Amino acid sequence: MGKLSLVFIYMKKVNVAIIDSGIQLDALCESGRNNTENGYIINENTAFSSVGIERDRLEDHNGHGTACASVIHRIAPRAKLIPICILGQNGRCSSRQLINALELVKNFDVQIVNMSISSNDIKIRHRINKLVTELQEQGKICVASKSNDRWLSYPAELRKVLGVAGSPVVFSEEYLYEYDKKIQIVASGAAELMKYKLPRLSFFRGNSRAAAIISGILANALSAGDMSDSDDLVKYLLANTCDRQRLFSKPDMESRNQSIYKEVYACIEKLISHEIIHARIDQSGDLADIGILDDYYRIIHTLELNFSCNIFGKKTVYKRYFESVEYLSSLVEGVVDGGCDKGN
Repeated sequence: MGKLSLVFIYMKKVNVAIIDSGIQLDALCESGRNNTENGYIINENTAFSSVGIERDRLEDHNGHGTACASVIHRIAPRAKLIPICILGQNGRCSSRQLINALELVKNFDVQIVNMSISSNDIKIRHRINKLVTELQEQGKICVASKSNDRWLSYPAELRKVLGVAGSPVVFSEEYLYEYDKKIQIVASGAAELMKYKLPRLSFFRGNSRAAAIISGILANALSAGDMSDSDDLVKYLLANTCDRQRLFSKPDMESRNQSIYKEVYACIEKLISHEIIHARIDQSGDLADIGILDDYYRIIHTLELNFSCNIFGKKTVYKRYFESVEYLSSLVEGVVDGGCDKGN
């Protein structure tokens, strides 16, 4: 009789602080909700020039922080998420709130600090640099997104921080790491339709999304033991970086199943003819003039019902899929044929 071998896989505990707009708990999947801890909210009282810190009851009036949390959890499902809310409903905060958030994180047992935010306030550069240096000395990895529209980006441009830029033409969860660049990492900033509608957020995209992807990748690497601690960071990033040609290669969204294509076409045509969505299909099968955000969700939910599948649970739903019937067909094919991706 052969011997029975038991293999135990040790998964390291990893905590990720998300300095953002908070988290709307009911917009996360069940495992995401279970892995989200009560966070903090940092309010500024401009009248009294003071900042107040209190435990947050897990809410998000903007949606940006929830989108970051959703992406991080998808890539690193075992990581604990700790939200620190500094962004208001308008997606803005003060430099003082950011400084207090970083001071707060110094007292937490976290391994990664995700900041899908940026400031161009040069007056706080030295203060922020001091704080992220102290966090690095504690073994914490700071990840920050480049500004979408400013030529200065703090904390992303600081050497003790992993600065991340998003590319709209990258459709994977791979990245390009260039150690000698001011902004060291390029990752996917392609527009993604989130599973749940979020306040003030349509598609999640850009540098913020790219930073969340990198935080998720690093959290997953720490959890799986692929990276032991922050000292392994550069070695891990260099070993796993993607070459530029592959990263920016055109995504494969070609439909290969004619029967699925015909069904998808019929579904979209019915939605349009019954005026359930506002859109049109041209002679080449391209989709155009999709109306409001709800129309994108109606398309996905109709396809899920028609093909008895869970698209959001299997695939990253990029906005690009809605450019043509063929692209939507390839999305469905990737699900019903047993496919599952990490961003492709």
